Amino acid sequence: MYQPSSAPRQEPETTTPEPNKSLADLLELILTDEGYRVVLAGNGRQGLERLADGPLPDQVICDYMTPVLNGAGLILAMQANEA
Repeated sequence: MYQPSSAPRQEPETTTPEPNKSLADLLELILTDEGYRVVLAGNGRQGLERLADGPLPDQVICDYMTPVLNGAGLILAMQANEA
């Protein structure tokens, strides 16, 4: 089950599964510039593993075409782990 962190963060966090390195770098640049701490993952499965490893981020940005576990599968897995 995913658990939010009880410790306050100094900056909001986002997890972004994105296999395209150029796009991942661009997203990281933009989000960091907006004040987010960015956690990148190479695919949806890695994104889900990162979510399970630590406190929940403030947001998750994913697309439908993410390999290994697509965006819809990632959202369904996240919802299943909330119960």
